[in-house]
Amino acid sequence: MSRELSSHSYEPDADSRRSQERGATPAGDALSQGGGDGPESLRLTGGERNVMQEIGTFRTVAIEDLARYRYGGNAAAMRHELGELRGQKLIAERTVTTPDGAERNVVSLTARGKEYLETNGSGRAVHAGYSLPSTVQKDIAGYARYQSAARSIEAAGGRIERVVLKTELRKELSAALINSVTAGDHTGRTEAFAAAKGLPIREGFVDLPELRIEYRNAAGKLEAQHIRVQSKSSARQETPERHEPRDDDRGRERHEPTRSRTTRLEVLQDIGKFRVVHLDDLKEFRYKGNARAMNEDLRRMRSEGLIRTNVIEKGNRPMRVVVLTKQGREAASRSAASGDRQAFYAGFVKPREVEHDASIYRMYQDARNEIRAQGGAIRRVVLDYELKQKVFSPLAKDRPRLSPEDYAKRQAEVAAQNGLKVVNGKIPLPDLRIEYETQEGDLTKVDLELATGHYKGSQLAEKGAAGFSIHGAGGGQQGGGTPQDHDFISEIVSL
Repeated sequence: MSRELSSHSYEPDADSRRSQERGATPAGDALSQGGGDGPESLRLTGGERNVMQEIGTFRTVAIEDLARYRYGGNAAAMRHELGELRGQKLIAERTVTTPDGAERNVVSLTARGKEYLETNGSGRAVHAGYSLPSTVQKDIAGYARYQSAARSIEAAGGRIERVVLKTELRKELSAALINSVTAGDHTGRTEAFAAAKGLPIREGFVDLPELRIEYRNAAGKLEAQHIRVQSKSSARQETPERHEPRDDDRGRERHEPTRSRTTRLEVLQDIGKFRVVHLDDLKEFRYKGNARAMNEDLRRMRSEGLIRTNVIEKGNRPMRVVVLTKQGREAASRSAASGDRQAFYAGFVKPREVEHDASIYRMYQDARNEIRAQGGAIRRVVLDYELKQKVFSPLAKDRPRLSPEDYAKRQAEVAAQNGLKVVNGKIPLPDLRIEYETQEGDLTKVDLELATGHYKGSQLAEKGAAGFSIHGAGGGQQGGGTPQDHDFISEIVSL
């Protein structure tokens, strides 16, 4: 019996079927609709659409595994089909380094490929873009583990209906708990969800697997099999998903979304990534204006010794800001995904720098929204502290022993290694770098500079020549300009 997922079948040992799919396809059998350059106008064979569906189902697939399971070792046939799909920008390939240090060539759908399948596919969930570095090893292993499980199901007369990834299960769990108010209500919903999915609960957590295979057994009864993958590099046991209930405080709206431990960890990470955050900005961007929820979470984190708050007097405008303690930084680092290169910071910076540094978090929000609107996914943020260490530490060691000419060459080399430029004999550093993945799966970056009233025209010209996107402290981008006077500064600064 064929291994059917959505509208396609998985037949790693059906060479004759593959031969038919990859053979000459009559014009009437090609998948084509309409005209123009949109995904709906593409012409694909059934085999090409099927391999897209397979890749999209598992998000990230190792090319060697695809050759083995999908193509039965026929690398030439695989290269032909992947080349056709890549040429139409429906898939993207890249080399990734898994947390255990191994390099793997992988393939994923692009946003264009996902759009095509959502328009012309089976209606089942598909995923675009690569997995996070911390989860790519599990996703690759999940595809291979699926093949073994599917064979066993088929051997027993079963028929696979769909595969559900952990991200989809997490969304379903969140939806089930979204309006739980009391602890008892939350517990009941959690237990009902776990029972319906056949999942265990450990210490109040729902233990979500990497993959859920839903299938009909030989008698036609719907069953499910769960696949869990442990990273080879992970020394600690993974914590299952848990969504904590809200306290039933008087005066709180009963349909306020559930705040969880996960939310507080995300807040810790936000603060740690940017070192110091204005509480008004935290309320606006992380809590959507809900001051009560923010104050409760801050109170809990303060009582646990994870954060410190302070009021910075700036004329008649006192600023309430928050930073992590060393204990909070450790908690943020532990909660980050394994293999994540994100740096976290603790403690206050110099008082005169607080206002500037606290505004970087707001500047980031505008850039993040633009990246997401273009289908990108942010991987990490880098502050100038980290860049200073990478740039100036090696130069400080090399300068005493190098001639001016050799030092200039070394300076250009270090700048290039860090994606920077030498301008007027110096290496300008941005206030913030955002590393992200485009919808096509390419890794790229944007460097942002926060302009204040203290900037001179020559300083802004230097930053613009370095390729930085210049923002005013209240938001608003001024990219690539070469400002020459204070009139330009007054236009872009909104403090």
